[in-house]
Amino acid sequence: MYRHRQPNAETTGVRCQRVIAEPPAGDTHTVRPRHTLPASRSLPARNEVDVWFASLNRDAQCLNAAFRVLAPDEVERAERFCLDKDRDQYVLARGILRNVLSRYLNIPPAQLRFEYNECGKPALREDSGGCSLTFNLSHAPGAAVYAVRSGCKVGVDLEL
Repeated sequence: MYRHRQPNAETTGVRCQRVIAEPPAGDTHTVRPRHTLPASRSLPARNEVDVWFASLNRDAQCLNAAFRVLAPDEVERAERFCLDKDRDQYVLARGILRNVLSRYLNIPPAQLRFEYNECGKPALREDSGGCSLTFNLSHAPGAAVYAVRSGCKVGVDLEL
């Protein structure tokens, strides 16, 4: 199990400051504790997992910036939320996801394309780097966590 401590700053896409790794016996995966957005083409090694924490308590300017990078299907989904606060959390979580992934793949955030499995879990389409990069996200009121990995499936969960 991987756990993180709260990062020092609450900026978009802050990589967890310190990760405590307690992998099962024989698990050699490590978590990269860098603090800045990844440099372009900086994919994690096959045995590394990057974990990001982001605050979803943002101002209108951040919300508008996140909204501008969403795909039409994400905009449509956002518009179906009944409560503004839930819509805003979704828009921010997806906008931050797109910004983080775009830095790894050197693709503008708005050009990333996702596909969804039968349960609705998103994955990058092959033409957006889906063969080389996998991710998972989880969010709770006010916060989101993202895990990014090369080649293998990854999972992350955030609870209150």
